Amino acid sequence: MSTFTVTDLENYIKESYLSYSTMVLSGRALSYVQDGMKPVHRHILYAMSKLQMTASSSYKKSARVVGDVIGKYHPHGDAAVYDAMVRMAQPWSLRYPLIDGQGNFGSRDGDSAAAMRYTEVRTTPLTDTILSELNVGAVDYIPNYDGTLTTPRFLPGALPIELLNGSTGIAVGMAADIPSHNVRDVANAVTAFIKDNNIDNDGIMEQLKGPDLPTGGQIINDQATINQAYKEGRGKLHVRARWEVEKLSHGQWRIKIIELPHDLSPSEVLANVATASVYEPPKEKGKEKGKEKKPNQRLLDLKHYIKNNIDDIRDITSADDPPGSAKMIIEPKSSRQDPEEFMAGVVSMLGLQSTLKVNLTAVSIDKLPRQRGIKEIISDWVEFRRESISNRTKTRLSKIADRLELIEGRLTIMDLIDEVIEIIREHDEPKEVLMARFDLNERQASDILEIRLRELRKLEEYKLKDEKEKLVKEQAELEALLSSTRKMNNQITREIEQATKKFEDDRRTLIKEEKTIDSSSVVKTVQSDPITLWFTNDNWVIARKGHLDENDAPNNSLKVGDSFNFSLQTKLDQQILILGTSGRAYTIQPSNLSFGRGNGTHLNTLINLNGDKVYWADTYADGNEYLLAHNHGYGFIVASEDLLTKQKAGKECFKLTKFEGCEISAVLPVGDGEMLNIWTDKNRYLQFCVDEVNSYPKSQGMRLVNLAADELVEGYALSDRGTYSCNGVNKRFDESYLKKRAAAPKKYK
Repeated sequence: MSTFTVTDLENYIKESYLSYSTMVLSGRALSYVQDGMKPVHRHILYAMSKLQMTASSSYKKSARVVGDVIGKYHPHGDAAVYDAMVRMAQPWSLRYPLIDGQGNFGSRDGDSAAAMRYTEVRTTPLTDTILSELNVGAVDYIPNYDGTLTTPRFLPGALPIELLNGSTGIAVGMAADIPSHNVRDVANAVTAFIKDNNIDNDGIMEQLKGPDLPTGGQIINDQATINQAYKEGRGKLHVRARWEVEKLSHGQWRIKIIELPHDLSPSEVLANVATASVYEPPKEKGKEKGKEKKPNQRLLDLKHYIKNNIDDIRDITSADDPPGSAKMIIEPKSSRQDPEEFMAGVVSMLGLQSTLKVNLTAVSIDKLPRQRGIKEIISDWVEFRRESISNRTKTRLSKIADRLELIEGRLTIMDLIDEVIEIIREHDEPKEVLMARFDLNERQASDILEIRLRELRKLEEYKLKDEKEKLVKEQAELEALLSSTRKMNNQITREIEQATKKFEDDRRTLIKEEKTIDSSSVVKTVQSDPITLWFTNDNWVIARKGHLDENDAPNNSLKVGDSFNFSLQTKLDQQILILGTSGRAYTIQPSNLSFGRGNGTHLNTLINLNGDKVYWADTYADGNEYLLAHNHGYGFIVASEDLLTKQKAGKECFKLTKFEGCEISAVLPVGDGEMLNIWTDKNRYLQFCVDEVNSYPKSQGMRLVNLAADELVEGYALSDRGTYSCNGVNKRFDESYLKKRAAAPKKYK
């Protein structure tokens, strides 16, 4: 009796799962380089060809096609098959639709298509071109799911549909995101490869250029980034909406969006605007501890941005526009700002810039699902096309040979018709007699017996000789085609060019390098008005317009028991850095604060303090540096960039956990060559150049001064070289003290 071990079970599960994943990858989720289709798409188009549907035929009900597909070739759910058919008919989903639909096939706004019993379909001219070689032996046929019928292994075609329409799919451990391209660009790229198999990736991309999406838009990456993504088969590109400025009277203007990114519709933009406009952050009161709802910072940012910058936004797409079009009008609050700066904020805040993934994963002639570079995809398709033409040519040669064989037999007996008739009349088995008398084979003899009397005229002999001459000439040309790589390449190129002329059109997606925009740069679109912020001990921020002094402090806005901590003069378009007593850094946008006459804005509606208290705040500026130090004599230099964060919960910056009772003692802006002054509660004093302090973000820093066991730092200050500062009083060193300092050990300098 055999034993079944854990190792055997592990191997069995591994092999079974690998088999399953391979079937999913190659049988459902990923498209094939050969025809750019998954099995469901191939079965749909083949079923339509068997129903004799063409671009010029009448429409047939979608339900009829779906029924044939699931009954004969694709035994899956009708909903899945119909969804695949609908997508093949949507001009905003495919760059070159393969199905011509009549009825409601959905919309770019996300509306679903009508039921299959209501819609009708037929093929497009491009599909007719793809299906035209099915009956000439270009591809192999395989049994269907139950072995009663056959289906083509691939659909032949003179154009690489994989690159024309792209493909997406998610399988087991793999995914595909192949973008669509312009037919002229693809034809030029393939032709360039055929002419020079050693062409490099950059040479191919000179012809292909980049994606050409069905909904247009603008790819803002530089050409080198695009080329690298296509070389490696993986990358990310950025697609931005296209817009134009409409001039109005009295110097006014507005923005007209003419194209949106591929994954965005006008209704989605308006829905996001509506959601943000009515959003209110959750209230703190009445909530159980640990169950407080956190405010949605993105919605808060968008709400304040719309309030301060956008007067109106609406969809102007009409029924007369082509399917999948997207047009919107955006009117600014003020026409005094620059349209380019205004749109920089709009693009970021309204999500009018999206990421286009490039993942050239497909199954190819090696039958392996894997990621490929653009050159490999083109090479594999050319190899498949060469094989298709060879199969087609061999099939035609076989038919020519059969026909020539019959013609030779007829010409053999054409001058001996009387004798043939006599043999037929006098013998019970005339076939054997004819074969023996005229040296014919069985096919030739059978053909002669089936000749009609009117085909025995002298005129028919001339026709047979003329047909033979043409067939012999065609036979020689086809044999030369099979034996010559150059002739085969010319044939592929010629057929590509013929097909391209039928379907070529202008590029829809503009490729033009632009700077990427993120939400952190949007503050530049807010008016740069001076403001003053008062931070209170209970983490409230009271904001007022203008730069005000202590005499203008809004005391009436303080809550009972609260008091002012410090104030900050800044501008509305600046970012504010905050350091909490816990050592965590936060960032807020002043445009998100309330500037009314109320109690101000509690910081917990903007960031998650989680019991932290504000110790310090300053206006963010690139390149600024600060000294952070605590009362146990440790500190470090931190750059303003290391304090900046998009996280609402902030980020750890200064660790204060090593010593008991450790507290931040100083956050000082640092300049070049300044002296750091430290004094302790034991009346000890130390001075050295602040340049000796290193940068240690997210740590407790370096030891700045050696302290006794019961000693603490009382204060830190910065002063110019040659002076010292203690308790805010600066004094000039005398000559004897400077000499003494020069002779002191290095650590005390």
